[in-house]
Parts: sequence; structure tokens; C-alpha cells
Amino acid sequence: RATFRTSELAPIAEPDPEVLAVLEDEELLVRDEQRSEVWRFRHGLVRDVAYESLPKRERQRLHLRVATKLSEDERTAARYPRSIAFHLEQAARAALDLDPRDRTLADRAVEALTRAGDLALWGSEAGPAADQYERALALSGPERDWGLSQAILLANLGEARYWLGDFEAAAGPLSRALEIGGLDARVRAHAARFLGDIELSINGDRDRAGELFDQALAAAREVGDPWTLARTLLVAGWAPYWRGDIQTARAMFEEALEVTRANAEGDTWAESRAFAMLSVLESENGDEEQSLVLAAQGLAIAESAGDRFSIAVAHESVGAALRRLLRLEEAGPHLRAAVQAFRELGARWELASVLTSRGIAHRYAGEEQAALDDLREAYRLCRELKERSIVTWTVRAFAKALVAAGDVTGARQVVDETAAVTADAPDTVDWLLDAETTILLAEDEADVALERALALLREVRERGHEKDVAAQVWWVGRVFGAEAAGGADAVGAARALLESLHAHMLLREPDLAPRAAPVPWGSGAGA
Repeated sequence: RATFRTSELAPIAEPDPEVLAVLEDEELLVRDEQRSEVWRFRHGLVRDVAYESLPKRERQRLHLRVATKLSEDERTAARYPRSIAFHLEQAARAALDLDPRDRTLADRAVEALTRAGDLALWGSEAGPAADQYERALALSGPERDWGLSQAILLANLGEARYWLGDFEAAAGPLSRALEIGGLDARVRAHAARFLGDIELSINGDRDRAGELFDQALAAAREVGDPWTLARTLLVAGWAPYWRGDIQTARAMFEEALEVTRANAEGDTWAESRAFAMLSVLESENGDEEQSLVLAAQGLAIAESAGDRFSIAVAHESVGAALRRLLRLEEAGPHLRAAVQAFRELGARWELASVLTSRGIAHRYAGEEQAALDDLREAYRLCRELKERSIVTWTVRAFAKALVAAGDVTGARQVVDETAAVTADAPDTVDWLLDAETTILLAEDEADVALERALALLREVRERGHEKDVAAQVWWVGRVFGAEAAGGADAVGAARALLESLHAHMLLREPDLAPRAAPVPWGSGAGA
């Protein structure tokens, strides 16, 4: 540290005003002009030289003395876990230099660093958590001797990096955790669920993701504690979701909610997250008003717990539900709160997601530049993360915003770039096909645009999601004429269904499309 208070010297030595005055005269220390009790080293080099001049045994003694003093009082120990861990770490390093065979202090430091990391992770501070875990592992001795405790540390490190969106760096420690501690059910449940999500969202390997999720879920049920089971269900439920099996995904998220509610000690993190996920599923093929109700329940639970990350997730969920209802002024504060929190927490994947949602809201509000700013940043983040689950959703929105701004070339470029990296990922074509249809309309290629729109309609019909079918029928009918969508009755029925589900955003979407003259029905083009 560059500055210190005289009161902070107490664990080491009684502050002596005369000594401080001498050090000031020697231009080694400088007193703060506004706070007489605060001093700083004139230069960082002075501090470093002073520290390096101490014998290692003296460093060990002083660091240990500070750590012990901070640990004596429960309130101080609770307030400064990272400081305690730091001083124990430095004492341990000095001790190991003096006697590499004596790991007494090193083991104590690893325990303190691990606890500091756990506290940071529980407080949604993934960056500091990762730092503490890395330092704990560095003090854990040769890798050949690592066992279960190091496997747990590796899994925790992988989780912290995962929440930072550093997925490639997360995969290594998670895989290593399974290698070392895979026989332990708790390690399997922890490491396999995060590895599964990386395989699903980043690598696009849904088969491998399914295997890992199955492994994690079996282990979680073996562990038997509600926290592990709820969290595993909440991650593993995305595998059936991305396969289009909404019913199975819903059953898993509902089970997670039941598990958390049956937990006598409570688990607001998992409970609020379950409501957010159920809100997403309700929006897929259900009532948007009910989606908002579920999201609002999740927000109330998250706010009662005070966990900033959970609150941000819930704000995004509520903001997205309000956006789909076209209650854009109400959606704004929720989406802004989520953007700010995820940005400050360093949660890059979540930031990309909420920026996409907010960009779409700006587009519907006619705020062209704000939409482009959000969607451009979201697209950049997806590219940096090598993301493969939400990137096509982001690109669809970005391409439509670019078309609205008159940059049709830019829109086609981002669609082509994304198609090249997601070509082997199933079920990603829909959003890109939708974006291409809009681009073709802007290029006055109405006949080809209709072909693409009808191809998309056939795809959504094959999946059997009634709401998606209605949305596409309505869009085709409004843009190309009722005959193109199967006739006035089909278009009217689509509208009635969307209105009954309060799908106001979907109802308005055709009004934002580049207009095209209705294409005559025929030429073998059928829906």
C-alpha cells in the first residue's frame, strides 16, 4: 500500500511521532496535508526497498503478527478476510523459503485464501475470488501431491472465471478438478455443470454438454443437499431448452424451485434464478403477462437477499418481459440497472445478453443510435467470448438495427460473419434467416425475401411451437399480404393468438420491416 494510518502500525509497533518526523525529514515519508494521521511513502520504490531489506524471518514474524491481530476480533476478521489471507500468504512464503519442508504456515494461508475467495464468490465478486483461488493453488505444493482439497479449489477457480466470461480459462481448472477429484460427487456436480454450459454455449457441442449435465445431475442427487441440486438443475435445464424441448426444461426449472422452497435454510439465489428462467420459458409459448409476473417474483426475492448479481439477473428478466409487452418506458430502468451491475461486476456474457435486450427496446422506441450502440457492443462481446448460443439472437437484432439506419452492407456483413462461425450449431439458423429476410427486403429482393420467410415458417412449424408459428404467419401476412401467409383467416387467427398471449412486440414487428409490395401467390412457393 502507498498510504497508511498511524493507527494501522499498532499490530507491528507503537507509532512514535519522533521516528515519523525523522522519516519525514529524510524525505522517505510524506504526511497527508488534510489528514494528519495519514502518511504515504514518497515513492513506491522507497517502500519496496524498505520491505526487501527485512530478513525473511522478520518478514514472517511481522506478517504473522498482523494476521493474528486482525483475526483476534470477530468483527475485524469478518471485515478483512483478504487482508488476513494476504499477510498469512506472505508469512508462508517467507517460511517456505526458510524451510521448504515445513508447510504449517502455508496450509494455514491456503485455508485463509480459500475462505477469502469463497466470500468474494458468494458476494458476486468473481474477479477477486479468482485471484484468491489462484494464490491458494500457488501455495498448495507440487501438483503431483494434489488431492480433493485442490480439486475443490480448481472447481471454484473455474466457476469464478466462468462468471467473468473467461470461458477458455475456466475450462482448464474445471477439467483438472474432474481429473483429480472426480470420484467425489460434490466435485463432479460442481465442475461438470459449468463445463457442460461451456460446451453448450461456447463450443456448441450439445452432445458433450448433455453428457456433462447428466453426470453433474446424477452427482448432485448423490450429494443430496438442496443447494447443489438446485444449482445443477438450473444450469442443466438449458440443454433441453436449446433442443427445443421446453416441457423438459420447464420441469427441471420447476423442480429447482421446489427444491429451494423445501430448503429450511432458504436459498434466495437459486429461488430468484428459477423464477427468471421460468419467465423465459413462459415467454417462449405462453402469456407475456404471466412471464412478467414470474420475473417480478424473482426480482422481489433477489432484492430481499441483497445479492447484486441476482438482482441484476432479475432486473434483466423484468425488463425483457416489459419490453415484450411494449411497456418500454417501464422496461428502461430495469435494463439500465442490469447493464450497470453486469458491467461493474465484469460479467461479460450477461452484459452481452442484457445489452441485446436493451438494444431491441431502443429499436422499438425509435431510438436508432442508442439501439446501434448497445447492439454493436453486445455483438463485440459475443465475438470476444466466442459465444454460440445467444450470438445469433444478438446478430438478428443488430442487423435489423443496421438496416433501419440505412447500413444494409454492414447488416449483411455481421450476418455472414456469424453464419460462418455457427454453421455447425443446430437451431441457430432461424434468427439469421430472419435477419437475412429483412436485409433482402431492404435490397429490394422481395421475391427472395419471401422465399426465406416461408422457409422460416416451415421450420417453426416443424418444431410445433404455436406462438412462433403465429408470429411468423402474422409477419408474412403483414409484409407480403395475406395470401402469402395462407389467407386472411390464417393471418387473423395468428393475430388473435398473439393478442391473447399479450405478445405486443411480436404484433408490432412487421411495422418495423422494410416495406415490400405483396408478392403474388404461386410459383410453387407454399407455406
